[in-house]
This record gives sequence, C-alpha cells and structure tokens, in this order.
Amino acid sequence: MRMKGILIVFIYIVMGFVFVLLAPLELPFPITWYHSDEGFILYKSYLVSIGKTPYLDFDPFWPPLVYYFNGFLFRVFGVRVLVAKYGLAGVGLLSAICMFAVAKKIMPAWVALLCSISFIFCGPLVLNVPYSSWYTVPVGLAGLYAVFIAIERESLDFVLLAGIAAGLAFSFKQSIGVFVGASFAVMGLFWKERGKENPSTTSLSSRAVGLIIILSMCVGLPLAYVSKRTVGNLLFFTPPALVAGALVLWFQERSASRNRPLLAFQTLKSLIFYELALSAGFAIAIASWFGYLAAKVGFLTILRRILLIGESWRLSDMLVPLPHVNAPALLFPISLIVLSGFGYMVLHRRRDRAGLLLWGSVLALYLLLISYWMLGGFVWRYFLSTNWDTDVFMFTPAVVVAWFTIHLLLRDRSGKLSREDLFALCLFIFSALLLQQTYPFADLNHFTFGFAPWMILCFFLVYRLTLGIEKNTPDSSIGLAVVRLLCVASLAIFLAGRAIGTVRLLVRAEQDAWGWSLRKRAVAPLNVEGSEIVFDADYSRMFGEVAQYLTVNTLPTDTITGLPSLAIFNVLTERQTPTKFVYLWPGYYSDEEVLSVAEDIRRGKPKYVVISDVPSSPGDVFSYRYYAEEYPEIASVVEEAYEPEKIIGCFTLMRRKVEPNDG
Repeated sequence: MRMKGILIVFIYIVMGFVFVLLAPLELPFPITWYHSDEGFILYKSYLVSIGKTPYLDFDPFWPPLVYYFNGFLFRVFGVRVLVAKYGLAGVGLLSAICMFAVAKKIMPAWVALLCSISFIFCGPLVLNVPYSSWYTVPVGLAGLYAVFIAIERESLDFVLLAGIAAGLAFSFKQSIGVFVGASFAVMGLFWKERGKENPSTTSLSSRAVGLIIILSMCVGLPLAYVSKRTVGNLLFFTPPALVAGALVLWFQERSASRNRPLLAFQTLKSLIFYELALSAGFAIAIASWFGYLAAKVGFLTILRRILLIGESWRLSDMLVPLPHVNAPALLFPISLIVLSGFGYMVLHRRRDRAGLLLWGSVLALYLLLISYWMLGGFVWRYFLSTNWDTDVFMFTPAVVVAWFTIHLLLRDRSGKLSREDLFALCLFIFSALLLQQTYPFADLNHFTFGFAPWMILCFFLVYRLTLGIEKNTPDSSIGLAVVRLLCVASLAIFLAGRAIGTVRLLVRAEQDAWGWSLRKRAVAPLNVEGSEIVFDADYSRMFGEVAQYLTVNTLPTDTITGLPSLAIFNVLTERQTPTKFVYLWPGYYSDEEVLSVAEDIRRGKPKYVVISDVPSSPGDVFSYRYYAEEYPEIASVVEEAYEPEKIIGCFTLMRRKVEPNDG
C-alpha cells in the first residue's frame, strides 16, 4: 500500500509539471477571445491587488472570488500573466486530485487514477483562460466527496462541508453554484440520521417533497436560466437532468418494492435536517465576502448585482420566456414520444412510469445523436473536418446516459445494486444538473467547465460493463459482449476526438493542387517579461510591440483604454483605465451604463485609446469597426478627442488631441 501511495504521488507530481509546462499555451481559443476574456479577468484581479473594491471601483461581472484569488497571486508574485496561468495550472491539478478522490469511491484505485489523468485532455488546457468556472471544478467535486462521506457516516458535519463547497462555487460563478447546490439538495433523499432505521417504504410526505425537489431542480432552474442563444440546444441539454429525476424515482420504486434499506428514501424530518445543514454551509461560504462588500457598497446594491437583477442586464435582449421552435428542438419531443411507446411495449412494465420515462429519454438521446451524425455526414470528409471531435465531446453525456441506464438495469436484474451504484447515481445527478450551467451560451466552451464528472462516469461504466461484470451473471452472453465492445468503443472514440483536437492546435490538414498536406502552425511567445504566453506569431509580435510602446510613452500614473475589450494591455503595462466597465458585450449592459463608459472616457482623459481592427465577421464586436456601430456613444467621444499616432499591425494607438486648456 505504501508503494502504491508513493506511485500515485509521483504521478501527480508529473501531472503538475505537465500542467505548468503547458500553462503558457493559448492555442485552442481564437486570439480575440483570449485577450478580451482573459484581459478583463486579469485586469480586475490587478485592481483588487492594488486595493480596489469590486462593485464600487469596477464592475466585477461575476462574484468576486476569482478576482481575489488572482489578485492575491499578483500581490505576492507580481502582475504577470504567467502568474495567473500557473495558478490555473494548480487549480487543474487540484481538480484532477479531486476527480481521483470521487472516482475511488465507485471504482478501483487504478481505474480512478486513469480517469484522473484524463483531465489533462478536458481540463483548463482545453480552454486556457482563468475563467471563474474553472475554479468551481475542484470545489464542486470536493463537495460531492463530502456528500459521499455524509451518506457513509450518516453525519451532518460533512453535509455542512458540502454546503460550504457549493457556496464557494457560487462565489466564483452564480449559475454553477446554484446547480452544484441543487444537485447536493437532491442527494439529501439518500441521507439518514445516525441511529435511525431506514423505512421499508417511503412516506407520502417524503415522496411529495422528493418529487418537488426533483422537478424544481431538473426543470425549473434550467428554464429560468435559458437565453435566446441557448434555445437551439435547450432540449438537448435538459434531457440528462430529466433522466436524473427518472433515475431517482426508479431507485425509489425499487427500494420500496424490494425493501432495500440502503437505497430507500428517508423521512421528511431527516430530509429537512439535511437541507438545513446544506443551506447553512452555503450561507457561511458567501457571508464572509458578501458582508464585507455590503458594508462598502450597500446591501441592496450588491444583492441586485450578484443576482443579476435589473440594472446590469438588458433582460429584453438576453432572455426570452419560451424557446423558439426549430427542427432540432422538435426532434427530441417527437422521438421521445415514439420511442417511449416502443420502450413501453418492449419492457412490458405497465406500472413502471419512471422506467418508461427513463428508457424513452435514453432512446431519444441516441436517436438525436445518430440523426445528427447522419445529417453531418458520417463519412471521411466529416472526420477530416473540425466538427467531429467537438461533436463527440458534446454528445458524450448522451452516450453516458445510455450506458448508465444499461448498467443499472443489469445490476438490478442480478440483484446486486450496491453503495457504489448509489454513489454513481449521486455523481450522475451532479453531472446532469451541472450541465445546465451553460447559461448564457450553450456552446462547447461553456459546456467544457462541467465535463469532469462525465469523465468519471465514463470510466466507471467502461470498468463496470467490462472488467467489473462477474462471469456468473445471468447476462453473460453475446449481447453482453456487444455491450462491452460498444462501451469501450465509445470511450475510444471520445479519446481519439480529444487527441485529434489537440493535434489540430499545432498542425492542420489543407488541400492543394497536389492533394492533402499538413501545415505547421506558426506560434511564438509574447515578448513581455513575466507574460511570455504562446500564441500565433503575428499576433504575438503585435501585442508585444503595442505593450512596449505604451510602457515607454506613458507614466505609471497615466491611464489607457483599449477598445473593444482590450484590458489585456492594462495588465501588460500596469496602467489603469478610467472606465468602470471594460467588457461591453452587446446586451450585457444597460444604456445608462454604456453612456457612463463614454462619460468616463471624456472626463478621465486617458492618454491613449487603443483600438483593434482584427479580421472579423460583420457584427463581431471584437473589431472596432463593428463595435463603433454597436456603441456610437463611445465611438463619438473617441473620434472627437483622439487622433491616430501609430499603427502596429491590427492595432491603432490613438493619442489625445492637444486642447487649449491642457497646460
């Protein structure tokens, strides 16, 4: 055992070196997104490091914990981009360790270790920006581990710790914290007080409360967070949450009918104690920073900003009450109805409504997956495109839902449902609800943050459906062999997709007159001390020259403003901007706040305004041309008071015009 522990520690040390070695790479993401998103995150962290207050001196956009975390690193190690990158690498390593701890509860240590190592391919290195969402991964998994311990030891102390973890997740990003807490709340249905006997059947009140919790968490919250950019994928992302609810009901029916005390629902009293402890932990985690900021900013003001009420968002632009009707959205309910009927006839379980919903959802998800691939063209050209590996990434939850259902049915038929299966169900609930955090954009980038628990389920199912099935099980047959083959193939296809996606970061296939060839991507480090991040060579040269020019031609007390959303130059030069808002994505802010930015530029008189004209499509606000069309109030102030002084690649450095009263 000691040698095994030493080996595990050694492997994580190697993983740490890998995370640190690859931390400077900014290759998977478009440059404009990197230096827009990364810029505003690090700039606000820089402001915290010099004593500025969120909500008072700048608009934090998210809850403030991500800025305090990186601000602390800046305060200790200096304002350098690599400092934040290495901090994110540490978060990635911690996430992998938490994955191992959770996975070890439901599978052997060696399988859990392989699962943990796979986080290299689906962690921060996939989207190497210090988004607040990345910091929720380890705390969310740690909270899930605490729930496991709470169920094992029948202890409220660990429920309190799980609540603290959910509160910390909320302190990094609201939507993730809400769904982490929601998943832990559902798991309260499997907790009981120490010394209390499990009931042989569930009480009516317990069933009612359980059903209300399941419906509200699996349906209400995703609908509350849907935006018009999400509606095209709404019915794709919501089914796993619905299946999670069906699984809970399914477990409950099996527990009541077969008198399995381990999986039975608890009394209403136990559930209330659990939820109170969870809520207390959640409140404790938030109270420290909320109380500090409320004393400076005002209780109602900070509450409105954190809950995104009123002044911060153009709700009419960002949110819609109902999804738009389109072909992909109609595909799911139609296939659900058809396949539910098919499952009803096949299973002959006329009283098993939860099983009907479960099987219908699974079959519908598979139909959705297959039809999507057919429409995309399941041919060699599709594999050469940049679509298939990301499609595999996106559709992994659908495959996991199917395999998880097969696993539970096999275990149930053999009468061997165990504590590990209960923990796997908890993990599934956590994964399904975490998938709903894709607000406000249900795209690959936002989906990535909730992928770690799905990887644990992948490895759990591959192990259980292959090596973990006993030879004397009644399902040892050709059918089971097919299940094993397809299950392993699913994981292999996923890993192949991630590997191909990684290779594409450095080389790409191009077709010319002589056929297909591989072209190497030209990359180079940024020539700024302490910020030697690696990205496309041309942009690296431009950013380095702009940062150097601004540093030489300004004093530390001067201010500069980068448009659109170029706060990265404020970080590279350690110069502030006079504007409270630095990330003006269309629809995020009110008209009054846009006018305040224009007024801040007019009154603050930054010495330079840097504008970007990177190649972009119409409507892309990362190009100043389209940004000016979106925000004419800001553009008019710049045109009135500034004139071009120097052009460096795609960037124009505008210097303030000399006025008669400028001294």
